[in-house]
Formats: sequence, C-alpha cells, structure tokens
Amino acid sequence: MHEIKSPMEVEIKLKVDEKEIVLLIGKLGKADWIRQENIIFRTSEGFVRFRREGGKAILTIKGKGLPGDYNERPEVECRLPLAFFDQVLNSMPSGAIIYEKQRASYNYGGCTVCLDNLGGQYFVEIEGEKEKIDINIVGLQLGGFQRLKEDYAQIVSGAKK
Repeated sequence: MHEIKSPMEVEIKLKVDEKEIVLLIGKLGKADWIRQENIIFRTSEGFVRFRREGGKAILTIKGKGLPGDYNERPEVECRLPLAFFDQVLNSMPSGAIIYEKQRASYNYGGCTVCLDNLGGQYFVEIEGEKEKIDINIVGLQLGGFQRLKEDYAQIVSGAKK
C-alpha cells in the first residue's frame, strides 16, 4: 500500500534573498530543483494539502501550530495515486489555495534543508531536532534572517498568523 508518515513536524522557515540562495548552493552542493504544485484546504485546526512533485502525489494533513520559536505541529503524510491529484485539481472545490514553488532539498547536519523559490520570493526551511536546527542556522550563517511562522499558503494569500 502507500507509505504513511506520522511525526511531529519541527522546522524553521527563513525569508532570504536570491544572493543567499546562491551562497547556500555553494555550501550545500548542486541544486536539483523540483517543481511542486500545491492545493491547500484550510481547517479550523490546520490544513490539508495535496501536492504533486516529481511524478508522485502526496496528501499531508497538518495540525495547529504550537507556540514558540519553531514551526512545530502534528503532521500526517501519505502517498496517493498520481491521478488523484488531477481529480482534486479538476474538481476545484471553493476555498482552495493553489500555488507552485521550486524546491531543492538536502540532507545536511542531521536535518533536511530546503531551498524554496516561491515566484521570486526565496525561503530556507530547516527541519529536524531543535538542537540540530540551531546548529545548522549557525553553521550556514543564517542567524540574521527573519524567522516566519506563516506557511506558504498564508504567504501566497497574504494572510498573517
């Protein structure tokens, strides 16, 4: 069947500029950019996301974020048949937020480090254990950049957390 992942997500998201992305690629290695198409449905406790990337479809349910310096919340994720994404996209129930981004991902310092291009806005996400996230922020010289609590759907729609 389809693999199901059910952890507590812990990450930070930083708003950076294109120059910083180029510097990070120099530190992390060649960027293999993958196009991600996202359909988001908000709930009172988080959101449901359908994503298509690299020939696969993924369903993610994210719960309400916890307070604090990290973006921390329950997350359940599983793969779906690729045709399911197209069916959701074609049905387009009202209230959906749709956006695309380009992402390059790296395993670095015990974390997943993602470089994201959201229509010319640049972000870095570091996901992992809090201590390792903090070590990577220092090691990658990202301490001077603003941490964001907003998710990409909120950024695209102009909503604030």
